[in-house]
Amino acid sequence: MRRFARTPEAPGRARRFIRDVVGADIPPDKLQDALLLTSELVANATRHVDPALGDSIAVSVTSGDSSLTVTVSDPGGGFDPADRRPPSDEGGWGLLLVERIAARWQVAPSDRGTEVSFVVEWT
Repeated sequence: MRRFARTPEAPGRARRFIRDVVGADIPPDKLQDALLLTSELVANATRHVDPALGDSIAVSVTSGDSSLTVTVSDPGGGFDPADRRPPSDEGGWGLLLVERIAARWQVAPSDRGTEVSFVVEWT
């Protein structure tokens, strides 16, 4: 697990973290999927959480023989994935990408706030 300051640089730093931890161990196309989805979730945590709640995001990654799980934790109060605005020119595409690319994903409360996890699988 690694913590990142909630800054505009956080998505890029989180991508580098994922690449450093598992980049050589998974198929290149699945690594690209994981990097994209990590970037989207970290950007959401940076953009949508009240700064008064905390100033860091935690990213953890675990990999197995045929899957990778990434969890992004933030101090926010969570959200209902079914209750989100439709994508537009101004945004809203991040969770749609997660929904379409990940084998599965979830939003869950945690002792720190909210955790959003996704799984990328390969054969």
